[in-house]
Amino acid sequence: MLNEENYDAIAFAVLRALPVPVLLKDAESRFVFVNEEAARFFGVPPAAIAGRRDEDFFPADQATVYRTIDKDVLLTGKPNENEESITAANGVTHRIVTRKALLHIDRQPYVMATFHDVTQLRSSEERIRYLAYHDLLTGLPNRAALYDRLGQLLGRGQLAGEASSLLLIDLDGFKKVNDTYGHQAGDELLQEYGRRLKAAVTDEDLVVRMGGDEFAVLVCAKRWSGRLDGLCEQVIGLASEPFRVVGVQSFVRASVGAVKIGAHDASAGEIIRKADTALYESKHKGKGRFFIYTPAFDASIFLRRTIEIELARSLVDGVGLSCAYQPLICTADGRITGVEALARWEHPKLGSLPPVQFVPVAEETGLISRLGEWVLRRACQEARSWDIDLLAVNISPLQLRDAGFADRVLTILEQEEFQTSRLELEITETAVMNADEASLGQLRTLRGAGVSVALDDFGTGYSSLRLLQDLELDKVKIDQSFVQFATDAGGSAAIIEGLARLGTNLGIQVVAEGVEREDQRALLVDIGCTGMQGFLFSKPIDASLMDELILGWPNSRTSPGLGN
Repeated sequence: MLNEENYDAIAFAVLRALPVPVLLKDAESRFVFVNEEAARFFGVPPAAIAGRRDEDFFPADQATVYRTIDKDVLLTGKPNENEESITAANGVTHRIVTRKALLHIDRQPYVMATFHDVTQLRSSEERIRYLAYHDLLTGLPNRAALYDRLGQLLGRGQLAGEASSLLLIDLDGFKKVNDTYGHQAGDELLQEYGRRLKAAVTDEDLVVRMGGDEFAVLVCAKRWSGRLDGLCEQVIGLASEPFRVVGVQSFVRASVGAVKIGAHDASAGEIIRKADTALYESKHKGKGRFFIYTPAFDASIFLRRTIEIELARSLVDGVGLSCAYQPLICTADGRITGVEALARWEHPKLGSLPPVQFVPVAEETGLISRLGEWVLRRACQEARSWDIDLLAVNISPLQLRDAGFADRVLTILEQEEFQTSRLELEITETAVMNADEASLGQLRTLRGAGVSVALDDFGTGYSSLRLLQDLELDKVKIDQSFVQFATDAGGSAAIIEGLARLGTNLGIQVVAEGVEREDQRALLVDIGCTGMQGFLFSKPIDASLMDELILGWPNSRTSPGLGN
């Protein structure tokens, strides 16, 4: 048992040995006791502290806080817990949690304080908060930060006055930079574009990296003197300037969707959805453009969603889907040498939907492979007995990216007993230019099996003449925009003639699309094009009419309008 007479000495011994800082102040806020741990924390010996006050060791603002809390504990007798900053003798500022309580010794009041250093804990918490609200690659705020800022503004009712516009930005062509130069190049490009955006707005505005190659800018109307469309154009312009990455110049474009924010907007999610809807419009109506949200966009999105659902259903049951066929005409003798199969869709409620409306939806939603295979199979079934040399079927660049595409095409041909030499696959010039080596390998595999490959819409992209030879193409189809003005003074006849001669030298057939007038046909015959296609000969017609058209064609060739 301990002797009660020694309790005071024992108590002080325990306080000195405690592994946490402990100090004692009298009613005048003078230090009367400091244990070893507290002295070590302050960086001065205990003897140098005794009899001194807070203002002898700490900056005036900190000392004032400590003394105020001491007085409150002495007056009320209630313990106090407080987190505060404290600067040690070495000048390092710490965050500490201080607990103070009233203590009576020999009937005199004292304030006993213990404290815990939470500097590292708070630093870790701050790092966690930073990571939660910032993008590590660019250092910009992230999607969570945008939602948080919009939520704060909504809560304060300040959207109409301060945060009037939100821009969502998507970089077009970014994937090609990554694929060509590597991910380091892509990272550098994203960092540089983020810096350009930051420099274009004020500190009060918010520039965000949403993820991937998508950014956002939340701007305040009263601090942005220009119009919203002017800011959108500026943002697009910042992306069009060359980027110097991994020692080379790279180029991208930006599509922008913007929304003017008003007091009626109820949530951050709704605001972002509207901007995203506008961005969708800009990306699908031409790259490098911007659209500002209007309610009409919602109807457009709803229609596309409906098309997606109904197209998926039609690909299962086949209801409404069909193929139309447009003849391919030999320029030398005017006979029908083949037909091009074109997808058609007659929906019971939506009506007749043109391919330009449902094919992009199929590409966006991953239905394009199923649609392409449906068209190929149906066309093989219907054209199998026709007296033609060639069946041309269009394919999407997305189909080429599927490693099993070539095998599935050959499987369909085998199942439908359709000769590979009678099939021609058409792919656009732009699609070939953007295709990777694996996709081009799919074309080479098919060509090696006897399938012909044609380059469609030639002249609308930027392919080099070298590409025609490297791909070993069988045919190029000159886009109708050249044919349209071929007979005009200063028109495109020389271009078509040059391509026809080039095709002859390379052993490639050259077909002119969009022939609508007799003078165009006569010119194309003189120029030396291999084939022609257009309304002058026939519009796309139903499979049930093709036998009659083909059988009657030799006797009706003097009537070019047959089938109109």
